[in-house]
Formats: sequence, C-alpha cells, structure tokens
Amino acid sequence: MNSRHFLSLVASLLLLILAGAFWYANQNFNNAQLTLKYYQEPNLASNANVEQSELTTIVRDAFSRKNYKRVIELGQNIPPDMPGYWNARLQLGHAYMKKNQPKEAAEAFTEIVNTKQVALMENAAWHRILTHVQAGNESQTIHFLNEMIKQNSSDYVSKARQLKSDIQSFWRKLVFNK
Repeated sequence: MNSRHFLSLVASLLLLILAGAFWYANQNFNNAQLTLKYYQEPNLASNANVEQSELTTIVRDAFSRKNYKRVIELGQNIPPDMPGYWNARLQLGHAYMKKNQPKEAAEAFTEIVNTKQVALMENAAWHRILTHVQAGNESQTIHFLNEMIKQNSSDYVSKARQLKSDIQSFWRKLVFNK
C-alpha cells in the first residue's frame, strides 16, 4: 500500500468520524430534542381534588385527550376569578408547548410563577425554562437555570444541573455555537 492510498483512507475515515459526531450532536443536543428529553407532563390527577368550574374541567379533559388546540381555544379565555383558573393556565402553557408556541407557553408559565401559585409554581418555572430551550433563547435559558440552581429549593434542581450541562456540552457547541 502506497502512502497516497493510505492518506486517502485515513482522510476518509476522519471524515466519516466527523460526520458521525455531527450527526450524534444534532440528534441529541438540538433544541427540540433537549426540550423533549426534559419535558414532564403535568400531573392531572393532582388537579382532580381542586375546585373546578365546568369550563376548567372541560379544559382538563381536553388536555388529557391530547386535544391541545381545544385547550388553547378555551384556556386563553377563562376569567381569573373562575375556580380552577390556575390549573387551566398550567395546562394552557403545556398545550402551547405541545403546539410549538414557546412564546405563548412562556407567558402562561410566567404568570403562574409571578403570582406565586405554590402548588403549580415549580412545574411552571421548570417548563418556562424549557420554552426558552424550545425557542432557542440560550441566554434566557441559562439565566433561569442559574436562578433555579442558586435557589436550590426546587424538585427540579438536579434536572436543571443536567440541562445546563447538556447546553454547555462539547456536543452542543460542536454543532450549535456560531
């Protein structure tokens, strides 16, 4: 085997390894994949004992049937003084995420976080972070992750550390940093 043939074989092998690395990074560290990896369905069973209006019950049922379009249709028009409003807002935020509308989802989750709805706040805060991942807002994602990690009081802290590690990983930087 001459040196020219050997060099072309090595170059081909390196090109194949590089293509495989890019494929791996793109498949496992893109925004959609990270959002999916860390997403958690809301616990509708825990909402069953909360006082609900007929409308918020319909929203919950639509969400459980994965009819996210209907959840959005009804959920955005529920008055704040209606029983079950905050649970419906949480389901609305999740429905927006499912329909790839991260801006609207972030607004719904932020409303819950800002009003300190204790029972729903951690879920809303976590999924607000994921809406920023979904939208590609890396600086906002890191900001909220750092905030959650610093407070160290959420059930999501370990997930926040893992997500931050994934976002700052070599694999993500390989493909997604400019």
